[in-house]
Formats: sequence, structure tokens, C-alpha cells
Amino acid sequence: MSKNSPISSQWSRSLAEEAYRQNRLAPALGSLDYLPLLDLLAAIQHFSAKIGTGTVFDYGCGGAPYRNLFGACKGYIGADLVPGPHVDKILDESGLTGEADASHDTVLSSQVLEHVPDPSRYLTEAFRILKPGGHLILTTHGMFLEHGCPNDFFRWTGYGLEKIVSDCGFRVCQTIKITPGTRAAISLINMAIDNAGTRHRLLPHVAIAISRRLWSISMRPLMHVLASALDPRAFIPNDAPEAIYIGVGVLAKKPDAACA
Repeated sequence: MSKNSPISSQWSRSLAEEAYRQNRLAPALGSLDYLPLLDLLAAIQHFSAKIGTGTVFDYGCGGAPYRNLFGACKGYIGADLVPGPHVDKILDESGLTGEADASHDTVLSSQVLEHVPDPSRYLTEAFRILKPGGHLILTTHGMFLEHGCPNDFFRWTGYGLEKIVSDCGFRVCQTIKITPGTRAAISLINMAIDNAGTRHRLLPHVAIAISRRLWSISMRPLMHVLASALDPRAFIPNDAPEAIYIGVGVLAKKPDAACA
């Protein structure tokens, strides 16, 4: 899809809105994606503490909601396919960066890989623009609702993400499951209820719609509180036994130095 298409431009505007950015950093307790967004923030904070203070290239930045997490870094470039108030560089229509070889210390890719039609090409480009010893911070979806932005292509397991990152030349330092176990189960229950309906039958559809609304107002916030009480872990190691998780993340290096 062209970077100048109306659909791409519409998504770019929505990602740049302040409400969207704030929801990423401080989601409301009753929002459908409260736990995934809260845990994603914790995961990126965890990874950002392990890198140095060099330049960061946010590859597919959208509204660049996590820019402030890298305030100690020497430079931060937000890059995306279409212009926006938080986009510093426009990618070409194929998604390539146009950056020089080995020009950045960190590449950040937050919830982008599932929207990329050719993930290996995207990761190879990230590898190319990293300095030897530079970091890749990457998060993406394990189990989540389909959400075109404007397209949605993939979901990943922790081991699947490790494989494709390694196949593109990186040395994986750490892989994590984000929003795991009980937190994932409650998130998926809320998603299932929010998407329940029978549009081909009017009366049941109306009844279910009313029930969904009542659940979102009263039960959903309580379920989030319950999830946090039962399991406060925002993320866990990839080899942990929990078999369901909303997201996955990796910290990887372009080979040159030992993993942090």
C-alpha cells in the first residue's frame, strides 16, 4: 500500500493523537487493552534499561509514544511510512530506511512486525543500520485481536520470534512473554466478550450488545484488578511454563559484543 494512500494517512493521524499516546503510557483501568498496554510499557522500560546512550531509530514509530523512555540517549529518530507530528523521517514505500550502514546504536520496533508484509526484509534492514554491538528492541503480538493498521499479517510465539530474529543475523540476548498466564486469560475473556454478537439476528444482537456494555462498565475494571492481584507479572522468561501470553519481546544484538 502506498505511503500516501488515504487509509495509511488516516491510520497515521490516529496513531499521532494525544489520546492514543497517553493510552499507551497510562491506559484507563476500564479500557479493553489495559493489561497488554501496561505490560508492554513495562517490557520496553525493562529493555531500554539494558542499552547504552547512543542513537535510537524507532522503526515504524507511529505516534512515538515511548520516545521519553530513551531520554538519556544522544538522539532519537522516529521513522514511518507517512508524515506525522512525531515522525522525523519518512521511509520509502517499500519500508526501507535510507539510513547509512551501521549508523545507529539501537533500533526500536514496538508492535510493528505483525503489520509488515515481509518481516525478514524488515529485520534485515534493521540489522544493516545497526552498529556492530548495537541493540534491537522488538515487541509484537502473541495472541491479540486482528487490527489492521492498515494491515495485520502475523502472530508470533516466543520461539518463532527468536528464530526469525536469529535467521536475520542477530544474537538473541533475552526473549520474554508479555501479559502471560492469568493476565492473558482475563484479557482474552474481555476481548471475547467485547466481540460477542449475532448481527444476523436482531433481538439477540441487541441483548448481547447491552450485556457487553454493562460488562465493560462494571466487570471489566474489576477483572483487571483481579488479574493484577492474582498475577502481578507484566512479563516472564520465554522458557516459563505459561502457554498463553498476549505479546512477545526480544532484546537482540548485532554480533560484536557480549549480551548485557
